[in-house]
Amino acid sequence: MQSSDTETLPSRVDLPWRFFMIDYDRYRTGDSDEILVMKVTGKLDNETSLCFCECVESQIVDGSTKIVLDFGGLDENSSLGLGMLVRVHSWMKNLGGNVRFANIRGVAAEVFTAVGLNKLGNFYLSIDEACQAF
Repeated sequence: MQSSDTETLPSRVDLPWRFFMIDYDRYRTGDSDEILVMKVTGKLDNETSLCFCECVESQIVDGSTKIVLDFGGLDENSSLGLGMLVRVHSWMKNLGGNVRFANIRGVAAEVFTAVGLNKLGNFYLSIDEACQAF
């Protein structure tokens, strides 16, 4: 870090490799861009879950009340990752917002079903379906 009034973030080279096992991209859609879509790629595991949750939380704090989490690029999900999804769902519900989960397939879909997350009723096969459900 530089010793000035402005802090600079460390470059990718300075950060441990584990910070890059999950990534997300976001964009807005809907009639007035009221829906935030976050495309999640990589692993949602013990190393990345907290960082992911903080990223989603920052969007909630910034005023996003309709969020679609697109898991089409999710490679792996741990029990901690599942817990973070429940946490995000609870935050949104308590704040009067809503979160939708899209593109959950394969082993991830089996795990979500096995632990009962599919009972939240917010799971959709595509981003379009999830957005239309708002």
